Amino acid sequence: GLKFDQHWEPNTDNPTKQLFFDGLPSKVDPRALLYYFLPGDYKNRTQTGYVSYFTNPKAPQVEKLWAKNDQNKTALATVNATYCWNGLTAGYSGDEKATTNGLVNGSDLGGYGYIGTYPSLADEYRNSKNKRFFFGPWETYFLLAEAAERGWNVGTTAEAAYYAGIKASFEYNGIEDLYDAYIASEDYNRVGTSVKWSHTTEPTATSMTVKNGYTGATETVTYEYPKAVNTLYAKVAQTPALNDHLTKIITQLYIANTPYLPQENWSNHRRLGLPFWEIPTSTMSITDMKDWTKDSYKSAQSISLFVQRFKYPSSLSSSDAAGYAKAVGFLKGGVDSNLTPLWWAIGGH
Repeated sequence: GLKFDQHWEPNTDNPTKQLFFDGLPSKVDPRALLYYFLPGDYKNRTQTGYVSYFTNPKAPQVEKLWAKNDQNKTALATVNATYCWNGLTAGYSGDEKATTNGLVNGSDLGGYGYIGTYPSLADEYRNSKNKRFFFGPWETYFLLAEAAERGWNVGTTAEAAYYAGIKASFEYNGIEDLYDAYIASEDYNRVGTSVKWSHTTEPTATSMTVKNGYTGATETVTYEYPKAVNTLYAKVAQTPALNDHLTKIITQLYIANTPYLPQENWSNHRRLGLPFWEIPTSTMSITDMKDWTKDSYKSAQSISLFVQRFKYPSSLSSSDAAGYAKAVGFLKGGVDSNLTPLWWAIGGH
């Protein structure tokens, strides 16, 4: 990938911070290429018109980055994002690093900014004419796997249910011929979790080469996986880990539920801290997260850094003040906040 340390903040525990992937990863979950289409790959897309400017063959494929206070926006670097697999670290972009970053805010070479440079949800999943899963068979298997892993008698083993869940997901996506090779994989994903059930070795830091995005020079960097003891999962796990059985189960459930069931995935993260989500990055205070600082990523993750619930609608407080007050009273601390954990979540009551 390309490293842009002048245009992305480092204050996050996302292992891929400050990197832009200028191509496809050498290894990627095969479902990813079904769930998402690549920037510029318009010939291999089904046009639904859901997002009008994505149907434009001149949609942005190249963006540039420039120096602070440069009104002419002279390019320090230009990036061709066509056919690249890239993402954006969660957080807030509001200072000079972001406003001089054409990849985020657009430039005279594009205009739509980052929205045109990362894989976007495939049109098939945006099309309201398609049927939608609210509870796929894979979820049953992964729930059985979790229960068995916790010692419950569910008529199967955790390993068998885990593999059955993956197989059901592969069959639904029409890639069952890739199943055997996939479940044998001991490769770590970007946060240190592999697929193979018996492979529970924890990842260690590794040396990788990247290109300086401004000069093109090859540099060596140390790729640091998240610290298991600092994750939200560590608050509920007997032994904090990045590659234990429960992490594998919820990671695979997360992937299988994409893109239909983000609510399910959010709920699993709130109750288990799985899979790993990074601490948001920013150079400014995040007003909705009072505990967040630029150094939060150096310490253990906290529930106060992740949205926990939706606030009650304003219509409730205006139409039934007494009922609203009673409902708020049931919340931890009596606070109607996005950061107040529900009773069943980490930090609940």
